Amino acid sequence: MDSPFGALDDDHRRQVASLIPDLANQVVILVTDSQWGGSVESEMEEIVGAMYTLDSDDGTGDGNYPETRIRTETATRVN
Repeated sequence: MDSPFGALDDDHRRQVASLIPDLANQVVILVTDSQWGGSVESEMEEIVGAMYTLDSDDGTGDGNYPETRIRTETATRVN
């Protein structure tokens, strides 16, 4: 799922977050920091298996190309 919480208010974000675990055995969710924090994080923190952050580098300079790095985050509880 790509950004399922984007245009929702906090109450609706919490409701969607509570239903996501029932969608499948494994769900991958892509969210921004602002969408993850607050009600979504508190609703999902007990079921998160792994968390990653994508860091983007514009690649300024000769021969230096744009690059995205994947950083492993520490989940509150890993299943």
